[in-house]
Amino acid sequence: MNLIIFNILSLTLLTFISSCNNSRLSDEEIENKAIVITKKLNEENIDIFRKWNFGSRGEAEIWTKTVKDSTLYGCIYLKSTHTTNITIFNSFVYSQDFPLKIELDTSKYQKFEFKKSPDQKIKVVGIDQNGHDIVIKSNLSENEVFINKSPFEKLDSLNILKDELGVCGISHIGRIGDFVQFYITRQDILTFISDYSTFNPMYKDIWIKTFSKGKEIKENWNLRRLDKS
Repeated sequence: MNLIIFNILSLTLLTFISSCNNSRLSDEEIENKAIVITKKLNEENIDIFRKWNFGSRGEAEIWTKTVKDSTLYGCIYLKSTHTTNITIFNSFVYSQDFPLKIELDTSKYQKFEFKKSPDQKIKVVGIDQNGHDIVIKSNLSENEVFINKSPFEKLDSLNILKDELGVCGISHIGRIGDFVQFYITRQDILTFISDYSTFNPMYKDIWIKTFSKGKEIKENWNLRRLDKS
């Protein structure tokens, strides 16, 4: 049963980063990228990725906010030269991370888009159950939409940090153990392992065996390659 659960979780992560560039890097290039990441991150600044997981679909970034074993909400973030779009779902509306000044009818719309133009004005669009777009508000400043914190600022900063690391996926699964995985490619994963004592006994042996197939490139850092299916 443990092995089945492990395989399901691994498949979920692969699906999450399915848009990774599959172009083959050399082993040396992959290890060099991994070493650069280990120099940028440490026990203090890696904590943000215990709270935010990252994947992508095409050019859109998918960020999910987690606390312990629960996913609070997800956002789709897409930045272009003309606009910055954030797509949110009802769980975001109900969260208290970015409280809203405007009312959004979650019974009428299944998701919402915040579209910020170069002049920093925001258009709020609701998408109903039939996929129809309806403009709810337009020409608003961030202060007119959000009470005290803006998701644009948060997701912009996460986007910059992700680009600095040069990864195509980031995952942390608290119910398994305190480790954060950085996908350098779809199959090459750099993992920060805080402490094996944090691992759930149900999964501990499986993951220790998994990491043993990789290489410790620095204390607390393991680089491994997934088996090709």
